[in-house]
Amino acid sequence: MNYTHSSIRYVFKNFWYIALLSVLPGAILSGMARVEEMQKFYTAFFSGNLSSISWTQIFNTFSIYNFSDWLPALLNIAAYVGIVLCASMLLALIDKHMRIGKRTLNGLIDKLNDNILSTGAVALFFSVLYELWALLFSSLAFAIFSLAPNVIAQYVLFCILLLAGGLALLYVIALFYLWLPCMQITGFRPFEALRYSNQITEKVKRRLIVSMFVSLIVGNAIIIPCAIFAPVPVSYAAMLIVYMFYFMLFMVRMEVIYFDTAQLDREDLKPAYIKKHED
Repeated sequence: MNYTHSSIRYVFKNFWYIALLSVLPGAILSGMARVEEMQKFYTAFFSGNLSSISWTQIFNTFSIYNFSDWLPALLNIAAYVGIVLCASMLLALIDKHMRIGKRTLNGLIDKLNDNILSTGAVALFFSVLYELWALLFSSLAFAIFSLAPNVIAQYVLFCILLLAGGLALLYVIALFYLWLPCMQITGFRPFEALRYSNQITEKVKRRLIVSMFVSLIVGNAIIIPCAIFAPVPVSYAAMLIVYMFYFMLFMVRMEVIYFDTAQLDREDLKPAYIKKHED
């Protein structure tokens, strides 16, 4: 199964159904971006002035959260809570739709109570994982910009670091990607669910990594030019759209892969006349 195609098809087929719970995370993630720092980084990078790039500019470009002061820290916590709430409800809605073929809000609050703790724990895990990656990546990139003997060496080494570091991050994410649905749908304990998720993703791990990699390439092809050339409000608007689609694809792909690897029938794929006959 082509997971990218299947996930995008589900997103557009059910766009208004899932977009309502994806606008807030998209707005939060775009609002947390430091566009001015991104503009400085990308402008210096593409102009060949890599030695002038500071570690702070690199980290602020690739990092999500901002703990430079108490107010941004509080906003980060509020943003985390908002994303967890939306993710919990969205996963519950997608799971119900794929299981019974109906898009209803009945029982959403009960499902939210069941899902929110596991969703919060996994979201915190992924957040810490990404921020540690951003910290390490920024340090290595700054070392390259500071120590490489010339611009060509800086570009070559940075591209190698970006490709290797990005694939390493996606590989680690793939290891834990189905952890959440395995906990929520099967009812397994965390470590049992993690073991089960690794078992069912073993054969599709490469396709999952490719799917996430393609999504990142397309999204950054929109974000980077906007960060360099567009006014700040336009950059934020572009990032809101990209991050909203990132959020939708991340959630939808998770359920699509789980149902496929766990060999569960998807009722949402059945034609309407078949479901009516079965009812």
